[in-house]
Amino acid sequence: MSSNKIKNILKPSSIKILILLSIIIILILIYLKINNKELFATVADVDNYFKNYFATLSLYEDIQNTLATKGQIINELENDIQTVLSGKILTPKITTESILNTETIQPKPTPTSNIKTIYANDGSVNCNTYCRGKDGASWNNELPSDWRGAKCVGTNDTQNGCNSQVLGIRTANNPLTCECQRDDAMTYNKLANVKTVYGNNGWVNCNTYCAGTGGSSWNNELPPEWKGAICLATNDPIGCGNTNVGPKTGLTCDCQKNDSTPWKN
Repeated sequence: MSSNKIKNILKPSSIKILILLSIIIILILIYLKINNKELFATVADVDNYFKNYFATLSLYEDIQNTLATKGQIINELENDIQTVLSGKILTPKITTESILNTETIQPKPTPTSNIKTIYANDGSVNCNTYCRGKDGASWNNELPSDWRGAKCVGTNDTQNGCNSQVLGIRTANNPLTCECQRDDAMTYNKLANVKTVYGNNGWVNCNTYCAGTGGSSWNNELPPEWKGAICLATNDPIGCGNTNVGPKTGLTCDCQKNDSTPWKN
């Protein structure tokens, strides 16, 4: 009885179905062979797919970084424009090569119209003092009326320079010329015996700066004929004697001539 059950497992209909499936599989394989198709993707195809995927991902990240950097540059430019429009002076920036390999922006050369050669200095003061003016204006009104201040950038006294200590009345055949550059931030000195100086970087207060060092004025900013000076005023809100010293930008000291207090050594 058990042998009859085994014989009846494969019925004719089942055999026909298996034959039909086999024929279908053979036909599929023949089609793939004729059309150079692979039933399964090769290892190389899978490797290429992932290489393309990660290359695209890297490109996307590079684009995102570029957009972020450009956005930062645009924001900085917008802030600088707002600073200028508000009447403030831009703080100088030190530029470095960015990841975008952008060119370092170089400052534009000073227009020659902002430099004037003047001839009325008789030699009794050096060109640094002469360009800095007196009584709130340029000496002898030689510089343009719309200028608010100036500094010496050159002189025909090439041996001694703008801060020459060799003073004396010049003869007609030996005139002294001074090249003064407009600098409205360095306003003309207001009084003959009071000079506004700009070389103090903040490491000393204005009392110390006006008192001099090494037997002369700091950085030779004050007239060489002076023997000493004291601080009269400063743009430091704490005053001439501020004890909170440290690097500062834009610090000015108004030093008044005082020969009774000789320069500090």
